[in-house]
Amino acid sequence: MSTTAKDLLSTRVVVVHPEQRLSDASASLRLTHAQYCAIVSEETGVFEALVPLATALSFSQAGHRIFADLTGDTPWKRIAETAPAETIVSSLGSDPDNVLVVENSDGRYAGIITRESVWGWLVKSQAAQQRVLESVQDDQRKLADFLEKKVEQRTASLRQALDEFRLSSINLSHDVGSPLRTIKSFVEMLGSGECGVLNDEGRAYVDRILRAATKVETLAAEILGRAREAAKFAPAAQHSVDLNEIVADAIELSRALLDERHADIKQRDGLHSVSGRYVPLLQIITNLLANAVKYVPADRRPEVEIWTEESADGVLLRIKDNGRGIKPCDTHNVFEPYVRLNGPQTEGTGLGLSIARDAVQSLGGSITVDSQEGVGSTFTVDFKHAPDA
Repeated sequence: MSTTAKDLLSTRVVVVHPEQRLSDASASLRLTHAQYCAIVSEETGVFEALVPLATALSFSQAGHRIFADLTGDTPWKRIAETAPAETIVSSLGSDPDNVLVVENSDGRYAGIITRESVWGWLVKSQAAQQRVLESVQDDQRKLADFLEKKVEQRTASLRQALDEFRLSSINLSHDVGSPLRTIKSFVEMLGSGECGVLNDEGRAYVDRILRAATKVETLAAEILGRAREAAKFAPAAQHSVDLNEIVADAIELSRALLDERHADIKQRDGLHSVSGRYVPLLQIITNLLANAVKYVPADRRPEVEIWTEESADGVLLRIKDNGRGIKPCDTHNVFEPYVRLNGPQTEGTGLGLSIARDAVQSLGGSITVDSQEGVGSTFTVDFKHAPDA
């Protein structure tokens, strides 16, 4: 929840009524450490004026004077108690003597805000942002280490697979080539008449056999050529990826957060395979998983359910949480960078869902959210079918 004017009220103020005489209030004015007198209607509680305490004390010897007679030159503005802290800092401006008078919804005086009263908040806010930044940097280091290990494992597996493919292709080319040459040799003998004269239909059959054998030779040579190219370059195109493996890796990468929040992760059996690449898929699920766990009220145990469904054009991945939910008017902003709909004090940088959206788009997919405020959200990612599906 974001900090508001009500949270930053200063207590360095004495409340008096216009009808009070200065002589009656002078003793309490001298004893207090306040800096201002707030003149408030005794009947309605509505704020009427603000007077520096020094000005009031200078008139306190004239006991017949009342507060309604005083005027002050202190610059001040009225502001609602629901105004966010960022608005307050901006409203104070550059003048060190500026004062904000805070009013509640019915116009009654609630308190005042000075630079001194927001200084502590600014210091704490900066410290909180520094902790968030350090946490993000730590997460980035962990992700980099995790991905580096995965890349090493994948590279070793890919090299082994390419070596096996190249060897198999060479063997296939050799094993197919030898019988093909034999077949072509005997068919050519038949066509030459060495084994008897063929009629027109027989010669046509011989020609068709020779053309088919030549095509098989060409295919074997192409397979061998591709094997040699594959040995030089790793495939960059999308391929079939098992979401069961990606979800398992995402859970492993998020283990510290999940254990800290005592999160309950339920994964339905048999997640589909989709068309994609390992790194962007890991980014998508890791960020959606973190989002599902972080924004759950403190008095509620995070519960996350993950499953996939067939759609008309592909596969739908759904991640459902029991968090705070999102207002209908905010769902179109949730994937924008630096947006934190639960307020600036909410944990995180506001980049997770933006990163997930960009990764989804890089794979040619789309992402949407269906949410009910106070109940939770369900994020749906629409992937393309796996190439072999």
